[in-house]
Amino acid sequence: MAAVLSAKAIVELTGLGEGLNFLDSFTATVPTKFSHLYKEQAVADTEEAIDIGDISTVELMVIKATTNDAEVDCDFDATFNSDLEVAEGQFAMFKPSGIVYIKNSVALEQVTYEVWIFGTA
Repeated sequence: MAAVLSAKAIVELTGLGEGLNFLDSFTATVPTKFSHLYKEQAVADTEEAIDIGDISTVELMVIKATTNDAEVDCDFDATFNSDLEVAEGQFAMFKPSGIVYIKNSVALEQVTYEVWIFGTA
C-alpha cells in the first residue's frame, strides 16, 4: 500500500454570539520521504535556507517557531521577501513553490524552529 499524507487544520470559535467552524485539509497520496529538523538560526537578522535533506519534491512543510517569531519566504529568489509570519509557539502548514528561507522577525533575535518536511525523492 502506498503512503498517504493527510494534514488537517481545524478552527473552532464559540462564545462571541455565534459559532464558527473552519476545516481545511491537504492530501498527498505518494509521499516517499520524510524529514524532521530542529534548529536555531545561525546568525540573527540573516536569512537561511531550510535544509530539506534528500527530498527533491516537497509536498507539505510544517514550520513551528519554538522560540522567538519567524518570517518565512516560500519561494526565495536572491532577495528575502516574507510570505509568512510565524509567532513564537505557533506553526504554519504550506506547500512551498521554491526554495524556503527563514529568518527572525524581531531585530537581533535568533529564531529556534522545528520543521517537518514531506515529499518524494
